[in-house]
Amino acid sequence: MKIKYFLLLALSTIALSGCIANVDKTRMSDLNNYSEKVIRDSIVVGKSTKKDVLLLLGAPLTPKDFKTVNTWIYASKVVDRRLYFFIPVFRDRDQLLLLQFNDAGVVSKMDYTEK
Repeated sequence: MKIKYFLLLALSTIALSGCIANVDKTRMSDLNNYSEKVIRDSIVVGKSTKKDVLLLLGAPLTPKDFKTVNTWIYASKVVDRRLYFFIPVFRDRDQLLLLQFNDAGVVSKMDYTEK
């Protein structure tokens, strides 16, 4: 009887350990939906306009009055930590995109970083 109880407890523990997760998406933005390759393919320096960027990513994090400013910043952060059968898995994603536009509203510089 003790062996059955122990096995049931052990199997329950193993099953539950695969379900443990800590995911915080409160600072996630539309930037999280895209990989670096998609961002670089979609936003082309010297070609893409403010409208193109707005259609892809929405309004930037800063500045709030983005229509008249030529430097836009997009940021997205997701904390995703899980425990699979006692093995910790970290899938955090921290993205930062800095765009500068010329006076015609065309992207003149793009810096993308991801951690």
